[in-house]
Amino acid sequence: MKKKLFAVLFSGALAMGVFAVPGNAVQAAEEPCDCHDWVPISGADRNVKVAGLLSSQVFKDVKANLWSKGYNWNGAHSIEVINPFEGLVMIGIPFVNASGEVEYHVFINGAYVGVPGQ
Repeated sequence: MKKKLFAVLFSGALAMGVFAVPGNAVQAAEEPCDCHDWVPISGADRNVKVAGLLSSQVFKDVKANLWSKGYNWNGAHSIEVINPFEGLVMIGIPFVNASGEVEYHVFINGAYVGVPGQ
């Protein structure tokens, strides 16, 4: 009887220690990041910004250069537009490279800045 009672109490204490005690109190501090506040632009405002970029000579030159390298573009439906700060518009256009991987080519305020991370 004592063994069973001891086993129940010990297993209860063990379960309490596993599930109720908080984890490591010493954790790395998180870096402050404003990127979580970025909201994609949608609707008519997005369409106006995308149409303006697609009709620009900068985009036409970049698209021609990428097509000559074997890239493919699937159209305007998957273009992402964000406004992270006042007066700054970032447009990401997905191109599929020759190996089938999607690469987002970024334009900031109409100027081509390349692929993030390269």
